Amino acid sequence: MSAILRDEPAALDAPANVSSIVARCLRKSPTDRFQTIGEVRIALQQPATKPEERQPSIAVLPFANMSADKENEYFSDGLAEEILNLLAKIPDLKVMARTSSFAFRGKEQDITKIAEILRVRNILEGSVRKAGNRIRVTAQLIDAADGTHLWSERYDRELTDIFAVQDEIAAAIAKALHVKLAAKPDSKPRYQPSLPAYEAFLRGRRGIFMGSPPDLVRAKEYLDQAVTLDPQYPDAWAELGMYYYLQSQVGTRVGTEVLPLARSAAAKALALAPSDPRAHVVLGLVAAFLDFDWKAADEHVQRAKSTGPLAPEVQVRCTLILLPRGRFTEVIQELESVVAQDPLAVLPRTILALDLFPGRTI
Repeated sequence: MSAILRDEPAALDAPANVSSIVARCLRKSPTDRFQTIGEVRIALQQPATKPEERQPSIAVLPFANMSADKENEYFSDGLAEEILNLLAKIPDLKVMARTSSFAFRGKEQDITKIAEILRVRNILEGSVRKAGNRIRVTAQLIDAADGTHLWSERYDRELTDIFAVQDEIAAAIAKALHVKLAAKPDSKPRYQPSLPAYEAFLRGRRGIFMGSPPDLVRAKEYLDQAVTLDPQYPDAWAELGMYYYLQSQVGTRVGTEVLPLARSAAAKALALAPSDPRAHVVLGLVAAFLDFDWKAADEHVQRAKSTGPLAPEVQVRCTLILLPRGRFTEVIQELESVVAQDPLAVLPRTILALDLFPGRTI
């Protein structure tokens, strides 16, 4: 009885994919098991692959904030998210989205268990200590199959070097996994905003992810600061446009009042960075729900997708342009793709469940 409650069962003497499925069925927590027998069937139908043939995959856990000021968590979160975004641009590398990776913050679970839940092979974890104008960043890439360190490094830099540190970490991970990768991270230069604007942007982004009404109020204040401190910062303008759109979506402000503000902010982002995918998606949403110009909405979404894979939370917004026209098959395909990247996110699963509701004509 004690073993049933506390001990993990011995590994099954069977092919690795079968053993993995049985192990998941026997997890102590019901939420860690397959939720339906249909999921078991799908897992059993997946072709068995040798470990060296699997697609490289990684989850970036939230970096621990080692600073004296606990409010600096926005900075450690932002650093981890920026590295995640850089890795997501590498072809053929499966990267877990922010919502799922950050769901393990503060939880006492080992790396192997986290990797199994997220279905990735590698985990990146680290810490950030910010003091005055100096930062210390430590990062380590772990092979979750056996817990070995594939790469680790410590960076002691000036705070102004933060963008270089992000690029170096992403490049080091690509090198560590180079035998499985056909490409390196995107070599196009990124716009480097002023440091105060960047910090305001990170605070604003964190407020949007937190999502409560007080957090959203502060997010707006910080994003306004970011574009005031650096008017040439396209990411801040695009995020401000998304903020205005979200206000209309959650009903805190009337669409006819706030969607023109979303359009204006997104247009400023595109004037600075014509291929910015978030700005194009915002303009697509405004075209759909303010102008009812579905053709323009589709064009903006396609232009956003032409730049590469969209962040899952942005991809979910695109499905809202398809739903009113009954394009349910496309919505399901989009959301299944999102769930694969962000399995612990609630919104895409909710929309997908509604789309699959019995009686829906697809």
